Amino acid sequence: MLQKLPSDGIATASPQGSARKRAPAPAAATAKKPVALFDYSEEEWSEIEAAVQAVRPKMPKSARKWLLGEVCWYLAATSIQTNHRRPWQKATSLAEKLRQVISGMAERDLELLAKAGYSQKNRQAQVNAIYRDDLDLLDRFRHRAAKNARAYERYPTEGAHLDNPKFMFHFKVLLIWTELGGELRISRHPRHGTVQGPLARFFRAVTVPVMGASFSSLEGLPDIIERQKRFLAFEATPLGKSAIKDYMHRDLHELYYREFA
Repeated sequence: MLQKLPSDGIATASPQGSARKRAPAPAAATAKKPVALFDYSEEEWSEIEAAVQAVRPKMPKSARKWLLGEVCWYLAATSIQTNHRRPWQKATSLAEKLRQVISGMAERDLELLAKAGYSQKNRQAQVNAIYRDDLDLLDRFRHRAAKNARAYERYPTEGAHLDNPKFMFHFKVLLIWTELGGELRISRHPRHGTVQGPLARFFRAVTVPVMGASFSSLEGLPDIIERQKRFLAFEATPLGKSAIKDYMHRDLHELYYREFA
């Protein structure tokens, strides 16, 4: 669900309900040596502002902050391998092995107490007091690890943006555009057939300074728009809402919002 911000009229996603939550601007780092974060040059901001003027007179400060936050997160995510599917699978396996080891220890203690003459009730109570909390903790962790490992595999197409920094960055850029009042559509030059229009100008102005050589030409924008529509349609389904919940639960992007709020 989208909520209106009284200060600037830009809508942002409800924190509980969507991967499309607004990211505030990076604030000064609390460490002694702050990490240098990306920012657009004045010329680049001017080009972005000029593109926005097709849909509204001025780009609100909140939209600038949102955009800059998404850029910084994209650059961070692409500089480090962030797919944790295999580590979560390994964690699941190790948790199961550790549980088996502890269960074996408990069984041996039960046998020892039995041979020492303890009643069944008393020896079970003794072993439970020693191992129950550990086994319960392991069971909870093993369940969480298995769930997180599966979450990376459940939505390979419709929810691909949830595990792909580039797709997510494109998703957020287009979302910012529509929140500003723009439409998900392009036009073509009457003679050359090249992609043009307000969205194309905004998309280029926002992404080229960030992606550089990895920026695909605007000829790919129609496909990106169609992908956006699929992602949005997926997020509106019960399965999509579940995917968003999984994503926000396991992804550090959520912590980023809290840190720089």
